[in-house]
Amino acid sequence: MDRALFQRLNQIYAPLRGRANRLARALEEGGLKAKWAWYANHSVKVDGEYQTEEFPLPVVDVGDLCEIGLNLDECWIESHLPRAAALAFPWARLPGGRRPAARPCWRQWRTAAGGGTEL
Repeated sequence: MDRALFQRLNQIYAPLRGRANRLARALEEGGLKAKWAWYANHSVKVDGEYQTEEFPLPVVDVGDLCEIGLNLDECWIESHLPRAAALAFPWARLPGGRRPAARPCWRQWRTAAGGGTEL
């Protein structure tokens, strides 16, 4: 394998793996079941158009609650909660102690986790 390509991929993927581990651990410490794995073929807007990410990204499965995907520079949360369940959910158990905004929640959690500590 090309050494430069190998090193570049590790520069990209090592921090993603670390974020996924830290996020899953933080959720578990908050009493939630969390596990993560790599998944590909997500869609993301690039210059105003949706494009497919052919490369894998970490996705944290938070039990029956939701999935949290970690992109290169942001995150997303997918959930299928009925409105009443979403309003009743104990959001304080999540990093940051509040209901996350639609985007970019990554910065909110990073800031809430300790003044710049990345999750």
